[in-house]
Amino acid sequence: QNRVFKSRKNTNIFKNVEYAKKHPEVKGIFKPHPLLRSHLAKSGFMTMRELDDYYDEWRKIGQICKSGDYQELFLGSLAMLTDSGSFLAEYGATGKPLIHLWCTECNVDIPLPTKKLMDSFYRVTNKSELEAALAMVVTSRVDPRLEQRRDTIAELELGSTDAAGNIVRYLEGVMRHVRDVISPVGIIPNGEILRRP
Repeated sequence: QNRVFKSRKNTNIFKNVEYAKKHPEVKGIFKPHPLLRSHLAKSGFMTMRELDDYYDEWRKIGQICKSGDYQELFLGSLAMLTDSGSFLAEYGATGKPLIHLWCTECNVDIPLPTKKLMDSFYRVTNKSELEAALAMVVTSRVDPRLEQRRDTIAELELGSTDAAGNIVRYLEGVMRHVRDVISPVGIIPNGEILRRP
């Protein structure tokens, strides 16, 4: 199916309604965070009228998904465009390409398992990179990182049916990262001391 799953919206994503208009062969699905609308209005970033207009544009050319059940959307999509880290592992398990809008000003320490997965996606930091990634991955359906992503998915066992085991292994990796990178002396921010093996 020619659907592109779009996650949360930020200033980089506002213009993507234009991409969807120019490419009617692709059905865009906009899945905003439940608090996005009220946050943007309260912050003054957008007026209620601007928000209404933006949401109306998506209703005309695609779909707005408000449901928390997104698994079917993931499986039926061609790619995901997101500015969030929330769905990286879940969408990563599909093996499909993800275009990740990256904030160059944000100083984020990323655990190694997450970094490996992110490196198999397409990270964009500006409008021209975004347009190039959309043209390559969505319009032309060229995915040069497919094999890298498959290898990463296998290494991280994202396709495994052992969900609980995957969660435990992921958290163990995060804790190793916290211990070894963030707090090499073994003290974490809340003052607890990690026990080293």
